[in-house]
Formats: sequence, C-alpha cells, structure tokens
Amino acid sequence: MAKKHGVFIYEEGTAVTVPRESNAGLQVVVGTAPVNMADDPSSKVNVPILANSAAEAMQELGYSAEFGKYTLCATMYVTANLYQVSPVVYINVLDPSRHKKALAEETVAVTDLQATVKKTGILKEGLAVKYGTEADDIDGETTTVTEWVAAAEGTDYTLGFDTDGYLVVTLISGRPIAGADAIKVSGSQLDPSLVTKSDIIGAVDVSTGKETGMEVIRQVYPKLGVVPGILLAPGWSQAPEVGIALCAKAANINGVFKAVAFLDLPCGGGTGATKYTDVKAVKESCGYTSEFCYVLWPKVRVGDAVLPYSAVAAARTAYNDAENEDVPSDSPSNKSLSITGTCLEDGTEVALDQDQGTTVNSYGVATAVNMNGFRMWGNYTGCYPASGDAKD
Repeated sequence: MAKKHGVFIYEEGTAVTVPRESNAGLQVVVGTAPVNMADDPSSKVNVPILANSAAEAMQELGYSAEFGKYTLCATMYVTANLYQVSPVVYINVLDPSRHKKALAEETVAVTDLQATVKKTGILKEGLAVKYGTEADDIDGETTTVTEWVAAAEGTDYTLGFDTDGYLVVTLISGRPIAGADAIKVSGSQLDPSLVTKSDIIGAVDVSTGKETGMEVIRQVYPKLGVVPGILLAPGWSQAPEVGIALCAKAANINGVFKAVAFLDLPCGGGTGATKYTDVKAVKESCGYTSEFCYVLWPKVRVGDAVLPYSAVAAARTAYNDAENEDVPSDSPSNKSLSITGTCLEDGTEVALDQDQGTTVNSYGVATAVNMNGFRMWGNYTGCYPASGDAKD
C-alpha cells in the first residue's frame, strides 16, 4: 500500500438517529392501562399489543402519569423519555366491564364551548350529559328557574381526553347546548384498585379456553411473531405470588423459548427491605431464587416521578442489547442510568455507596449506586449465591 503524507478528506453518508430497536431484549409488560382513552376499550383487555414506539402504545392503550394506578404507563414513560427503545409488548388486564365504579354526577363550568371533568378513568360508554337552560317560571312571573336537558353525543357535543387523562366535553356550535354555562356529567369510571394479583397472574377459562394475565404471554410469538426476552410487571412484581409466577413463565415459553423476569423487591409496607442489610432476608422470604429472574432494589426517582426499578432496568437492558448489535451478551451492570435518585416505597431517599451496593449484589440482587451519576449495579440472577454456575 502506498504511503500517504499530508491531510486527506473522506466523506461518509449522514446517519439518521432513530429509536433503538431490540428484539433480543424484547420487553413483555403485564399490568394496567387507562383504556377508557382508547377507541375501543374492551378490545384492549388480555391481548398482546405490540407497540413500535411509546407514542403508539399511548394511542393504543391511553396514558396517565398516575403510575401507581396505571402500571403499564411506567414503561411508556421510560421508553418515551429515558431510553427510546422498541418494540414493546403490552398486556393490559384492567377490564372496563369489571374494574369500574359509579361516577357521581359532576357539575362542570363551560368555558369557550369546553368543559373539563377533572377525574381520570371516565368511560365514554354509558356517559350522560345534561346542559342547563333558563326558562320562565310556570306561574309566568319574571323569576327564572334552571332546567337540565339531556344532550346527545355527536349531535350536541363530542368527547375527548387531555394530556392529564381528564375528560373534555366540547359543545357543538349552533346547537342549543352551545349557550350553556354549565353541564352535568354522570356515568362510570375505571377503578384500578379492583385489579388483583390474580388478575395479573391470570388463568385459562376451562370452558372457553380464553387466557388472561400472564397466560397471554404464550400468545406473543404465535400472534405477533416476536420472542419475549424480558418479562416484567412493574408495580406488581414486588408481590411474591406475582414474581414467582413470572419466573415460571420466563423458564418456558411456547415449549421453546426462555426469558428473564425483572422483579422488584418490596421496599416498604412493613415487610419490605427498608435498608440494604434487609435485602437478603426479604429476597429469601419472597422466594426470588430462580436463575430466570433478575431481582432489583429499591425504587428509582426521575425528578418528582417515582418508578418501579424493573421498568427502568428492563428498558436500559434492552437499549444496551440494541447498542450491542442485538446480541444479549453485555451485562447492563455498571451502565449509566437516566435517573435522579433511589428511594423506598414511601419516597424516603436511599443513598448507597459502592461497598453497600456490592453487599446487595452478594445477595443476588441488583441495585443502583451514584458515582457522579447513577449506574446499574449487579449482574447476578436470583439463584446467586446458592448457585455459582456461570450459565445461571
């Protein structure tokens, strides 16, 4: 090869920045979503939904920043704002036909032909809207009374939701309702508190064969053609029944595939680990000792938002795989985390140093340490230290 001496210019095509795609670390998330915001809420229950972006997931399932109520939204938030990684499969178990409560009649002021009902989870189906009008008193005197007249969707008003998940009633100009100063709204709204661990774990109906909850994981490959890599149930996996069931699913999918379950160790509620020295006993009491689980403690914070660590760690791991040409061989441990702190269930700050973080790792639990920026800390699965076999 001839020698070159001096300055030479080479040009390469401009790379286009797009969200990272990871199929090796495909996240399958089981939980609850505000499906009342979806076009057809009943069609979004106990089915696997493949989303190629967080925006697509929000459009399909709705979105709310109330992560304690709507747990799937934690993953939507993380994959939209911390790590843009796709795709993600969502399984919503919140059923608007069962997990709902009555919406007490609300009187809402109208401004510029719009009235916003500041409650989340309001269902469009069965909603009743009335508008107020003034009429002469029946005795013909000058005194006026207010009458409430039933209105019809599409004729008198349209319905939508704002970015907070609140119902917005827009009055149609030219109709009598357009002159109303207030409307009354009644109906029903989602009640996520009615969702139980049994709903998340799921079952198979012996008479119909219908699968619910985690049982729907079986449908991901035959329906969507993608293979689960990471299973998680943020906001639920701190319950031992849920975590252990998720491990069992990770060990055998479709009789062919294996995955890893990202589990949150309890960090509050009286039985959780509130300091790092509690982690060993709590992990063992939860039964999180499988080689198919990656156990995480405590929760993490991004500004004012408190998130299950599993939602952040799973997205970071999938992003790491994507950076590694979709080969899941590089540990996420010691990779930077886009978080601002770690905390307990009640928001109490947890500040571990490297020695304390390594102690937590010695129990087979991953955590996060701040070394001029937070990093994931730990790459052992739940079977450690009982098993030291490298393959596990």
